[in-house]
Amino acid sequence: MAKWADYLISAVKYNGDRTIIEGVRCCIDKGDSISESVDISRSKVIYLLDKGYTMAAIFKNIEGKWQKEANVRLVKVDGEKFIRTDKSQKRGDNMVNLPEF
Repeated sequence: MAKWADYLISAVKYNGDRTIIEGVRCCIDKGDSISESVDISRSKVIYLLDKGYTMAAIFKNIEGKWQKEANVRLVKVDGEKFIRTDKSQKRGDNMVNLPEF
């Protein structure tokens, strides 16, 4: 299996109005396998992306195997940073249809 990104995000936790991510369930992409997942904060995700690490959203397909959904990127709107997988430049975080925890 080719490496998708440095870190892989498999689940997300949003705030009450679902506009800002509070944390993500994340693992390390080792190329031929992935590490156990850990929960990390939104600020840690932003820090890692700022430092040049790559991230991708993943999900388990119908066969129970991990599949890449989309690349995760940092978007700056009016000086504020947001975590997104879509092409939008609007305020707020967006992580496709990942399960929530």
